[in-house]
Amino acid sequence: MKFYNRKREVEVISNELKNEKTFIVIYGRRRIGKTRLVEEVLKEKNHVEFFIPRKRLTPALSYFQKKLMEQEGYSPSFKTVDEFLEYLFRNVKKPIFFDEISNFQYIDSGAYSIMQSLLDKHDAKLIATGSYIGIMKRIFTHAKEPLFGRSTCMLHLKPLSVSTAVKMTQDIGYNLADSIELWCILGGIPRYIELTQGDSKFKDFIKRMLSPGSIFIEEGVNVLIQEFGRKWDTYFSILDAIDFGARPTEIAGCIGASITSIPKYLEDLERLEVIKRRHPLLGSKRNVRYVINDNFFTFWFKEIYPRFEEYRSNLEKPSYDAIQTFLGKMVERFIIEIIKEKKVFDFTSIGSWWSRKGDEIDAVAVNEKFKEILFCECKWRNRKVDWDIVEELKQKAQLVDWYNEVRKERFLIVSKSGFTRSCLERMHNEKILHWDLKDIKNIIK
Repeated sequence: MKFYNRKREVEVISNELKNEKTFIVIYGRRRIGKTRLVEEVLKEKNHVEFFIPRKRLTPALSYFQKKLMEQEGYSPSFKTVDEFLEYLFRNVKKPIFFDEISNFQYIDSGAYSIMQSLLDKHDAKLIATGSYIGIMKRIFTHAKEPLFGRSTCMLHLKPLSVSTAVKMTQDIGYNLADSIELWCILGGIPRYIELTQGDSKFKDFIKRMLSPGSIFIEEGVNVLIQEFGRKWDTYFSILDAIDFGARPTEIAGCIGASITSIPKYLEDLERLEVIKRRHPLLGSKRNVRYVINDNFFTFWFKEIYPRFEEYRSNLEKPSYDAIQTFLGKMVERFIIEIIKEKKVFDFTSIGSWWSRKGDEIDAVAVNEKFKEILFCECKWRNRKVDWDIVEELKQKAQLVDWYNEVRKERFLIVSKSGFTRSCLERMHNEKILHWDLKDIKNIIK
């Protein structure tokens, strides 16, 4: 699959490599495209690269010798990690790429101290990647670690933009509605998007995704246990309780824990960027909800984790009604991201709004300077929207306390299946914004 939309990152890495001495560190969640990004930068540059395996010392050193022989035509034998790194720093005068550098800790716990010493003595051009955010932050940003402050450039690789992710699946052959739905469950993770190849309809992909042997079934376990370590079961229980948004007291109740024990786990999950804390836009800062930060993990905990063994053994079939309910919630996230990315409105802040009584508005955007406020409702269903949806949004808007006497209100209705004729006429007369798939297609372009 062709390389998509990492222009800024390519430029940053390429410029860093012009220096005589550099240590570029790239981290981000698994499958985000770190290795592909580095290979794109280095594809026309003479370099050496090593995937760092999770092996014991002797087989790891044998593997390094073999890889060096393949790339350089010669390699001595190595008895220690010190010998291997010393040889590289002394003799290889080209970029050196360590893929998954955090795995050195399983080969030799002193590897990072060795690397620190060699960085002081030699000019080198190093690029290192790592998938486990917690470990990478500890190695490179904790003051007591030997490689603290040694990187000359640190990049946190984020998911692809919404429009890029949608374009990728459309290039594969999915229509716009299916591409949006794929984003809702996969987000902007390049490797996941690549794995949609072979199908061109959302339902066909879901069937394959939830079949025995699919990497998606095991993915949550494989990625998250590495981050959480021995206490993974507690973290999993918390994530399972979070769903589309939960308060700390609700989380504690779901897992049968005391409210005083929950904050530490939530702080860990925030630090690892698995969850994020949300407040209602224009609402009370004390009205806190936690949401899973990643589309795929949101889907995994909602759909796969509760039926994990059944999907593994093919005893469970996808419930498309349940998945459609999930999509209805996630499309809110899609619309907010599209508005932010494409700057459709001139806003100073954007988010969702909810009250303690249970009233919710999918998206709210405000312009503080001009006292303008936009209220948005999203309907992702296979029937046209009628005027009652507009009326309901108007009523909920009156619950939002923000410059009530002077604000200028605007309303936006988003519908997968369009609008009834009478609704269109009334929206036109009252100048209410409305988007269907055709409008979303034009905005993305």
